[in-house]
Amino acid sequence: DKDQKLHKTAEWVNFRKRFLKENPECYCCGERATVVDHVIASRGNKDVFERTGNHLPLCGLHHNTITGKFDSKSANADSATEKLKYLARTRAASEEASGRKFPSVKVLRYKA
Repeated sequence: DKDQKLHKTAEWVNFRKRFLKENPECYCCGERATVVDHVIASRGNKDVFERTGNHLPLCGLHHNTITGKFDSKSANADSATEKLKYLARTRAASEEASGRKFPSVKVLRYKA
């Protein structure tokens, strides 16, 4: 599958490592981020896969939840908008529960 091939490239492995080093906390809960999520699912589209600003750091739990809720459905503007709303609500609730504000995501260019 085209999407899986993109995830196995040396470029992605290097980007993922840099991104998680700069963004070590899950966007949703503040726990350690282990996954770089594509806000708009790429579905094997290299332009979307590499798009600057299309990446969020997530823990495994939030990545799996979000993939099941949004990315497994058809990729369109409505699903991306709903995904972003869900992420914002989840983040706000987690910040309130933890009593701290999570850091902003540092945007990195895919190709350094």
